[in-house]
This record gives sequence, C-alpha cells and structure tokens, in this order.
Amino acid sequence: MVQQIFAKLKKHQNITFYLIFFGLSLLVVLPFWTTMHLYSGPDLQFHLSRIQEIFDNLKNGAPVSHIATRTFNQIGDAVVSCYPWIWLLVFAGLKFILTPVSAVYFTYVLVIFTTLVISYHSMKLVSKSSKISFYFAILYGLTTYLIMEIITTQFGEFLAYPFIPLAFAGLYEIMFNNYKRWYVLTLGVTGIMYAHVPTTLIVVIALLVFYLAFFAKQPEKDRLTRFMYIAISAGYSLILSLIVWGPLAVLSLSQKLMRPNPQTLYSDPQNIFTWFNQSIANKGMGLILLFLFIFGFLFLKKVPAVGRYAYFGSLATFFVLSHLFPWNLVHDIPLIKGIDAIQSDHRIIPVALMFISAFGAYLLAEKFGNKVIASSVLLVVFSLCLINSFDYSALYAMNVTTDQNPFDNQFDRTSQPELTYKATPTHQIPRSNLNLQNYKVNNHDYNNQFPTDNGSGRTDYLPTATGKHISELANKVAVLNGQQFNISSPSLHPGNNSMSYSLVVPMKKGTNLDLPFVRYAGMNYTVKFNGKQITNPETSKRGTFKLTIPETVKSAKITTQSHGSKLNGLFIILSIIGWLGLLGLAGFKKHRQAES
Repeated sequence: MVQQIFAKLKKHQNITFYLIFFGLSLLVVLPFWTTMHLYSGPDLQFHLSRIQEIFDNLKNGAPVSHIATRTFNQIGDAVVSCYPWIWLLVFAGLKFILTPVSAVYFTYVLVIFTTLVISYHSMKLVSKSSKISFYFAILYGLTTYLIMEIITTQFGEFLAYPFIPLAFAGLYEIMFNNYKRWYVLTLGVTGIMYAHVPTTLIVVIALLVFYLAFFAKQPEKDRLTRFMYIAISAGYSLILSLIVWGPLAVLSLSQKLMRPNPQTLYSDPQNIFTWFNQSIANKGMGLILLFLFIFGFLFLKKVPAVGRYAYFGSLATFFVLSHLFPWNLVHDIPLIKGIDAIQSDHRIIPVALMFISAFGAYLLAEKFGNKVIASSVLLVVFSLCLINSFDYSALYAMNVTTDQNPFDNQFDRTSQPELTYKATPTHQIPRSNLNLQNYKVNNHDYNNQFPTDNGSGRTDYLPTATGKHISELANKVAVLNGQQFNISSPSLHPGNNSMSYSLVVPMKKGTNLDLPFVRYAGMNYTVKFNGKQITNPETSKRGTFKLTIPETVKSAKITTQSHGSKLNGLFIILSIIGWLGLLGLAGFKKHRQAES
C-alpha cells in the first residue's frame, strides 16, 4: 500500500512538490497568523491604506483606483495609481471572503507558495533537473530574508521576490537555449514591474550585467537573433505594464511630483560584517546561505559551470552593495546617481540570495547525492526559517535589540500597543523611539488605521506645491475668499475616485473657494456645484481645486470626480491586448505540440 502511494506520488511529481510547497508556506506564516493581529513595520499603514482603497472601490464597482478618497487623508492623493498595484488586488479580493487580518496572512501564504513554485520551474529551465530545482526552491523560497520582509511590511519587495528567478531564467533561456521562449523573460520582468519599481530597476541592471558578462559564451552565429528576441521581450514587458507605469509617466511629465526619499548608496553602504553578524543569529540571509557564501569556494570544483558562475555572481553582488565597493569614486556617474532611486541598498540582496541559492542547489545535488543527507539539510533550512517565524510572531516576548540589529526593537511584537482608537490628525498612530509607527491591529480595530495617514509615504507623488501644505489638507482646511475654515468629517462623502462636500456655508457668486482636494495636471476631472458642472476650475497655490462660486447660496454640495490620467484608457486597452496576445501565443504553441 505504501509503495503504491509513493509510486503515485513519483508519477505526479509536480503535484507532490506543489503540495509540499503549500504546506511549507502555510507553516511559515502560521505563527504570525495565529496571533490574529497585524503588527506595524515601517510601511504597514501605507500598504494597508492602498489595499483598503482598492477594496472599497471594487466593492462599489470601480475596478481601477485613480485617487484615494477613503484613505491617505481623503485629499485625492494619486499614490494609489502611482505605485504598482496589480498584485494588491489579491489582498483586496481575499477581503471579500476572509477577515482583514486573515486576508493579509493568506496572501502571505500564497506569495511564499508562488515563490517556491516559480523558483522550482525557473531552475528547471536552467538545470533540467527536478532535484536541483527542488533544492533551489527551498533555499531561495524559504530564506530568512523573506521572513524579514514580512516583518518589515515592505510589500513591494515581498511581492517582487517570486519573479526575480523567472526573469534570470528567461534571459538564460534566450541566450543559451530556445530563444523562441522569449516570453519567460517577459513574464518575469512584468511580474516585478507589477510589484515594485526599485526592484525593477535593480533587476534590469542586473540582467544587463548578466548579458554583457556572458555575451561571448552564446553561439556566435545567432547572437544577433538572440539579442532581437531580448528586445522583443523587453518591449512586450513595457506594453504589459503600461497599466502600471503609464499613469505615473503622464503625471510625472505634467508636473513636478514629490518622490520617495532617496538614499545615496555612497553615503550609507551595507557593512558586510554587520550582515554576517545578523546571519549568524539566523537573520539576514540566514545560517545556511551564510555558510554557503563563506565556504562555497571550497566546493567550486564539485559543481558544474553554472553553479560556479552563480557563486561568483553572489560574491559580485554582495561586493557591490557593501562598504568595500568604492562608491565614493563612482557615485557622480549619471547612471549610478539614478540608482539612488532604489532608496536602500538592501533591496539588492534578493539578487545575491538567488545566486547563492542556485549554487547551493547544485552543490546539494552533486555533493550530497544521498537523498537522506540532502533531505536532512533541507529540513534544517526549513527549521531555521520556521524558528524565525516563531521568533518574530509575538507568540512570546523577546529582547533581541543589538547594535548590529537596531531595528529589532521594532520587532518585539508583544510590546506594540493596540490601536483601540480611530486615528485622526490630532490623535495619530503612536511611534516608537525610532520614529516608526508602532502599533498592532486585529479585525475589530482594523479600520481605525483609516483614513488619517501619518506614516511613511504620506507625501509620495503629491505635487510639490501640495506637499508643503499636507498638514492643513489632512485637517480639511478650506479657504473661502481668503478665510480659512475646517470641513467637518460628517460633511465628507467619499465615493469611487470621488469626493463630495456638503457645505453649510454662505457663499457669494464670484468668490473663490479653495478645497482641500489635490488637483493633478494630466488627470481628467469632473467638478459639480449643486449638480451643475463647473467647466474651468483653477489650481490654487496649494495645488488644490480652486472654484469660482457660480451663484449665491447658503449651502452647497460640491463633487470632484477623477477619471484617471489622460491616456489611462489607452494604457489599459494596450495591456489587455498584450495579455490576450500572449495567451493566444500559448494556445497556438499548445495546439502545434498536440498536432505533432
């Protein structure tokens, strides 16, 4: 009976691996999930606000969110469309069937599961070995760094992580195998673009370096053909991601926007020894990958060329992001200055982890051919990952603050206060001694986080004129003919990409009213005053809507409705056509294979 079960499992190997991957993913997230709380990191409120805006709009029939009217201080902030948002639809969609806390944690499970599955198939393209691919999936997909991404609530990097191996496998496939599978590179890069802009920049640069480094190893006769397919793949990725970056491009070209705070790599590089200290404590890259990184050179002769190149790739990547790299000599080069847009050099680390995991997978397959030994190593890898989950899940108190890990005091979940009150501009979310938001929420007080936003990113992608007035806009300060007054919360009526104000204020015809609602150049709006459209609203010095009162009234209902950036419809149509074309290509290939 047992032999029959194992025979069936071996016959359906992929399904078996998927079940294992899902089980491991669930176990990793379960320690967090069982607390039934979400714990603040640097960006928790920021990303949950984006998800909440998408969810509310979906619930009311609007599939695309152009501006925030229920979150982000209800001022019409376009941050919800300027940051990549496609994968946030998973979080928002699950909120229809799960509680808010469970929706977030189940999405974590799905992301880790997706990481394991994509990692497995990505390595399968390169190695042609199920064993090597399985080892790689475990080493890369269950690295302690991914657990740290959950803890720091940096959703963008976390959502981009699964697609990094796919992008590299796609480039490898074009350069050295079947270049007609160019769509693999497209899917990998597009997946990253749908998740996180800085990671996109990092991976594109890394892919370019990879291409240049191994250009000469391609078959000489078809190098041009392979380059053309890389160009096709890149162009197709841009088309598929128009829905994400198109609106941001329009708004950026139409006015000067505030950007996320850059961090110069030259002034604050990673200290490589700090990383070693963290990894010895099973943080950072974790003990197993640290061992492979430090002692890997002893086993280089035991692995094939691909494994050796992967090891050298990890060395080069860690060198570039470390304080050993001469940033002070190259930081003025234009391309390098542009890299400052990644904000923090730790975002380069997933590329290094991918390389060292690939090396480790080849080493396990070659050096430890015995299944018992290899399985034991993988069990240790998973156990260390699970230990991290328990460490940081608030299942018990901990005190891990050290000079090497200054942010660890943010991770002692048991000390974080419950957000039992509705956050307002005058009663904001509490902060830690590191000036980071410090709180936790359960399903009951989840909505206390909205609509006020006093966390990181609250001025991102606002017009520069507006950013200077963020506090008064958050307090709903309007200006009528030079006189300021506050609009009360009951007078606000948010809708799908719209805001209505019920003002019981005498207004004379011809006077000016400056609303606390951002007006973006390059975005289409409809403005109505008591049901009548105002054709030419102005932009105030605050970067907000400035209306000329069309008639003398004692009260008025004023509505501002965003229809998205100019060309937004075109971007959506082109992206949809691109996906239909890709699906058509897949169907055509499957039909031809069936015929042959």
